[in-house]
Amino acid sequence: MNRIYTLLTISLFMSVMAFSQVTMKLGSLENVQPGTYVNVPLTVSGLSATGQSFIGLELSFNFQESIISYDSLANGNTVTPVNQWFAGTLAGRLSANWLEPGLAAVNVADNSTLVEFVFFYTGGQTDLIFDESTTMIYDVNGNIIPVSQYINGSISQSQGSGNSVWNGTADWSQAANWSNGIPGDSTNAEINSGVIELSSGGVCRNLTIAQGAKLIINPGYSLTVNGNFDNNGEILIHSDSLIQGSLIINGNVSQTGLSTMNYKIYEGLNYQISSSVAGANAGIFTGFGPVSIFNENTNNWSAMPSNSVLEPGKGYDISASGDHTIGFTGQFISQSVTSDLSFTSVGNTIVEGWNLVGNSFTSSFDADQYLVSQHTDRAIYCWDGSVYRVWNGTAGSVPNGIIPPMTGFFVKANASNANVIFEKAGKVHDFNHFGLNLTAPQNVLQVSLRNFDDLAIEDKAFVQVEPTSTFYYDGAFDALKLNNSVDYPELYLHSFEDYRMAIAAIPQPTDIDAGVRIPADGTYVISAETFSFMPDRPVYLIDKELEIVKNLRNEDYVFIVLAGDYPNRFKVVLSGLGIDDMDSNNGFRVFAGNGGISINSLIQHGNCTIKVFDVSGRLISENEEVMIEDGNTTIQGIRGLNIISIETQKGTMRYKVFSL
Repeated sequence: MNRIYTLLTISLFMSVMAFSQVTMKLGSLENVQPGTYVNVPLTVSGLSATGQSFIGLELSFNFQESIISYDSLANGNTVTPVNQWFAGTLAGRLSANWLEPGLAAVNVADNSTLVEFVFFYTGGQTDLIFDESTTMIYDVNGNIIPVSQYINGSISQSQGSGNSVWNGTADWSQAANWSNGIPGDSTNAEINSGVIELSSGGVCRNLTIAQGAKLIINPGYSLTVNGNFDNNGEILIHSDSLIQGSLIINGNVSQTGLSTMNYKIYEGLNYQISSSVAGANAGIFTGFGPVSIFNENTNNWSAMPSNSVLEPGKGYDISASGDHTIGFTGQFISQSVTSDLSFTSVGNTIVEGWNLVGNSFTSSFDADQYLVSQHTDRAIYCWDGSVYRVWNGTAGSVPNGIIPPMTGFFVKANASNANVIFEKAGKVHDFNHFGLNLTAPQNVLQVSLRNFDDLAIEDKAFVQVEPTSTFYYDGAFDALKLNNSVDYPELYLHSFEDYRMAIAAIPQPTDIDAGVRIPADGTYVISAETFSFMPDRPVYLIDKELEIVKNLRNEDYVFIVLAGDYPNRFKVVLSGLGIDDMDSNNGFRVFAGNGGISINSLIQHGNCTIKVFDVSGRLISENEEVMIEDGNTTIQGIRGLNIISIETQKGTMRYKVFSL
């Protein structure tokens, strides 16, 4: 009988698993002609009559708005017709939703197209990337149907003709100015005369700019040169307050002409930047503000002489004295860059090994896949003008490790002869500049501290549950906390040796102390992104000073506080195996375990009286305990359903616990 029961359980489990294998896919389109409309299908599997029924869905995906622009919906499924959809775009992000009008459960065959998204295509290549955190399918009860696989799409250009020559003044996408059509991946493009602007995406095989001709790449637009770039005229890559133009050169660069990439700075702000050209010197910053270099051996900044050469792959700090455009003029860098790092051992992990490096390419750079390092810790630290964003390949606030063009960032050497290599294959067109929303992996919890009156003023810390990590600082996973701007709050976690951490990797869910720095008196908010984080785990925040416990899965914690440092005020509670109850206002955890009832005090309580009653109200046991923070006590020999009463100086708390 036991065997039959076990087999039945496995069979039911496998049936449920079979029903849950839902796939969502965006179409990939190749050899598309610039200046045409394209239809991107959204297909699904796992929602057939033998799968799961659904009544609605919503989705979002990101794309490069310089390559495509949204137009309309088309070719809806008979089950999900176009007139039942709502869709729109904002800043390179499409959001759409569909709801069955009568809330009736429906099914569609596997690999069915639900609807097609129509875009106008200007040229170049873009990926279509699901935002998994906002893409959901709902069943008839309003529950979320899990999607087991998301397949992203892409749009790429036609190969084009063998050769095409430009004459005149207009945008790259104007076919009339090209002798043999708009260039594609296989086209040798020559700009023979006039001024050509890129306010679209562009691609070619080899590119030549003739003497007297000029190419302008506007902010937010991109050009990919698959082969070599020969500049005998002029190329200018513009910048605005948020983004720059983007140029990827996969081959070699030669020039007798002028190549310039601009970088905008604004008064009162600090920037950590890197030169996009070879051979420039610090004199280009003259009149724009003081420039500093970071010295690893002293762990401090020093002024940079104006005749110093700006090394490719290195980062520099500038404090803007006004609103300026810095023009980096020279030969663009297209090949891999190696940056040697300094390491001075002083016996203090926190202060040693810091090196400011930088992305010297004329496009963004994928540090996650193509920053090859030797004798360094894993994390990178990117200054965004207010806070240091961190990334360790899994957790953090530098989405996918994408470094914007001409952006400096810190790495941490951990031994002599350290270096990093910016491999040329890592060049990517990306205009999100840290703004892409990512769904955190299930083992990563993001905790945020924000100013209640201006929620854009925010700092973040991350807990990563990684079985191969330790509770101590581990350079393969952890990221230390670097100081924010003085007017921004700081949130950090503590390692076992009491280091301040921006990313704390731990081998198993546990309780982690946290601290804050508050820049000004006011109201602040602590919240957590718990949507994807280990759904079987509690996420509690304890304010040890006010003795308040909040369930961050259900609500944010809002508190009024004076300016100052509070290094050990909070605790993040993730250890919840066997928890039966946890009151949000007292700070006890009571659960069945260790052969009886276990009581964990999450804050300092002092003298407590602990009583155990059975369900009839009969007193079973009574004990006097001094409950300190993180203190534990176990009442042995308790079985069945019982009421636990804990009397403290603040009052009496009661819990219902069942133990075997």
